[in-house]
Amino acid sequence: NISNPHNVFQEQLVIAMVGLPARGKSYLSKATARYLNFSGCPCRLFNAGNLRREEGLAGTGANFFDQNNEEAKEMREKLAMKCLDLLLTWVQRPDGGCSVGILDATNTTVARRKKLIDRVREEAQINPSLKLIFLESLAD
Repeated sequence: NISNPHNVFQEQLVIAMVGLPARGKSYLSKATARYLNFSGCPCRLFNAGNLRREEGLAGTGANFFDQNNEEAKEMREKLAMKCLDLLLTWVQRPDGGCSVGILDATNTTVARRKKLIDRVREEAQINPSLKLIFLESLAD
């Protein structure tokens, strides 16, 4: 939308957060979204944990997050990809202009990041203005 003087770029951007739990990913995501929205670039958060709770998996035990629990691992991957698909639908809004979707999930494994890259790359074949960046949050 070129009628907005603050609209300085036309790309649709996916920011995929990376980091272990409780390392500030959600804090950084919210601050980034607040700034971008204030600046006139629509931004929305897509939080995998919130999606998990909406899917009726609130209060899951530590076993759900155990890397050796293959069934739970598969469920986590499905939720992350569903979250990404919701983000991709939103970020490619028909009104055009800039938009940023932030995928707020751990995304710590190489396999998960490869899936994200592959999925966004597939979508970018249709929409070349779609870009992906990873933002890692470290806390010592």
